Amino acid sequence: MTAHQTPPPHAASAAEQRFWFAEQLTPGARANLAAARIHLTGPLDLELLQHSLDAVRQRHDALRTAFRIQDDQLVRSVRATPVASPVARLAPGTTPDDAFTALAARPFDLDRADVQRAAIVQEGEEADLFLLFHHAVFDGLSDEVLAADLATAYAQGASTGTAPVLPQRRRSAAPVLRAERRTELVAKWRAVLDAVPDLPHEGAELSQRDLAMDSTERQRFGVPEELAERLRTAARDQAVSPYGLLLAAYGRALGEVGGATDFCVGIPVATRTAEQDDEVGCLLNTVPVRMRAPSTPGGLQRVWNGVIDAVDGVELPFDQVVRACRPQRTRRMPLYQALFTFQNWPRPAREAGGTQLRSVSTGPFGNQSEVLMELHDPGDGPLSGLVQAPTHGHWAKRLGDLRAAFDHHLEVLAESVEGASR
Repeated sequence: MTAHQTPPPHAASAAEQRFWFAEQLTPGARANLAAARIHLTGPLDLELLQHSLDAVRQRHDALRTAFRIQDDQLVRSVRATPVASPVARLAPGTTPDDAFTALAARPFDLDRADVQRAAIVQEGEEADLFLLFHHAVFDGLSDEVLAADLATAYAQGASTGTAPVLPQRRRSAAPVLRAERRTELVAKWRAVLDAVPDLPHEGAELSQRDLAMDSTERQRFGVPEELAERLRTAARDQAVSPYGLLLAAYGRALGEVGGATDFCVGIPVATRTAEQDDEVGCLLNTVPVRMRAPSTPGGLQRVWNGVIDAVDGVELPFDQVVRACRPQRTRRMPLYQALFTFQNWPRPAREAGGTQLRSVSTGPFGNQSEVLMELHDPGDGPLSGLVQAPTHGHWAKRLGDLRAAFDHHLEVLAESVEGASR
């Protein structure tokens, strides 16, 4: 494959710095990695699949990026060709967790652009391609970009009988925050988060390193289609998004189970511009939404206003929000003790030379908070989700209680909106 011209080294973005630093603090931790899964149906040419993955990695600078310190600054440097990464073949029946665990067995090497692994589990004409990336180069929206490009490459190779070649997708330069805007955002976040308390917990405090290195307790659940449709209608009636309503229910559940009336929930927010819709990379920030008495009258609107405020302040990087609002040392994850993630982008089936590809949501790979809820909304039909916590943390044994409280508050929110509209 012909190597593309590579750009000169550039300063790493805030998101890249965040996950690079996490790797230095907790080398090899699952929390530093991002997982993707693609289901394939139909006849499968494994050699062509390997060539197609190579073509995708050649297309996207992020998948050939090394990181190093230069003049006291973290910079990213794009290799001309990706690090060799053969697709491992795993035994039929291998579970997703076992597949990803196998891929994570050997640490990634950010110094040499070793940032991606792949394995396949095949049974007849059904197969699952498991992909593991370092989070510094990959986010949740990247998996659909990758699936689309992989289908294009595979279809091209099936048609021509040669190794596919995709056009180069040059990565965007890291955004630069103007000093005046930084000052404005620091003041904004200090006002929003003034005197916000920690989320209550019992037992030993887990540090950020403890969280990242701990194993994970996880429970999956679903929201039935009938209730999901009522919630979508309720959100429209209240002029909020379904996301805002679901976040409010999560905040109410956390407050009820944890005994809190004022706390933060961190929300990942995409920082992609319209020109970056087809770019693989880590293009996100995580910002805190303050939950003030979310179960009391007006709580839903306060949560939604908090989301709007958080998105408006997304330019200030994660670590700078923490430094501005929590300068004191603490063992616990500051401001982000609870996280809420949401996926509602379409995952269409893609035809690729007689084989069909579809990306499948995988959920977080490790712990980045003391408790996390993730929900998937396809736009119609039922919702699916999970709650997870570090095995040795406060929430590990309360996940069932949290799920039950969340279900209850979904019903309460749907019924209260329906009652108000009658």
